[in-house]
Amino acid sequence: MSIREIMRRMIQIFPVIFGSSVLAIYLLDLLFGDWAATYHIYLLAQAHDILVLLVISVLTGFMQMIFYSKKELSRRQMYWRYVLRLPATLAIVIPIAAIRGWIRFNVPVSVAILIGVVVVIYLMTVVADIHAFRKLADQLNQELKERYDER
Repeated sequence: MSIREIMRRMIQIFPVIFGSSVLAIYLLDLLFGDWAATYHIYLLAQAHDILVLLVISVLTGFMQMIFYSKKELSRRQMYWRYVLRLPATLAIVIPIAAIRGWIRFNVPVSVAILIGVVVVIYLMTVVADIHAFRKLADQLNQELKERYDER
C-alpha cells in the first residue's frame, strides 16, 4: 500500500471512528441515565469536548501511518497490527481523558468504563476496516478471475 492509499483509507475510517465514538457515548447516556455521576466519568460533558473527540479521532486515525508497511502483509501480520494498535489507542485516549477531566484515576471504575468504551469503539472500527479490505480483495479476485477466464 502506498502512502496515498493509507491517507485515503485514513480519511475513510475517520467518520467511522468519530461517529461510533459519539454514538457509543450517547447510547450509554441514554441507556444508563446517571451512570456518569455514579462512576465519575464525564465524556462530552461540555460542548467543546466534541472538538477534543475530533482531535482524538484524527490522532487515532494517524496510527495507520505508524503501522504502515511498504511490503504486503500476511493476514497474521495484519491481525497482530490490529492487536498492537489497541494499547497505542489507549495510550492516546486515557491521558487526554484525564487532562479533560472525563475520568478520575482515584475512581478505578471510571477508567474501566472508559477502557470499555474505547475497546467497543475500536472493535467497531476494526470490523469496518476488515470488511472494507475483504470487499476490496473480493473485487480484485473477481476482476482477476474474469481476466484469466477470458483467455
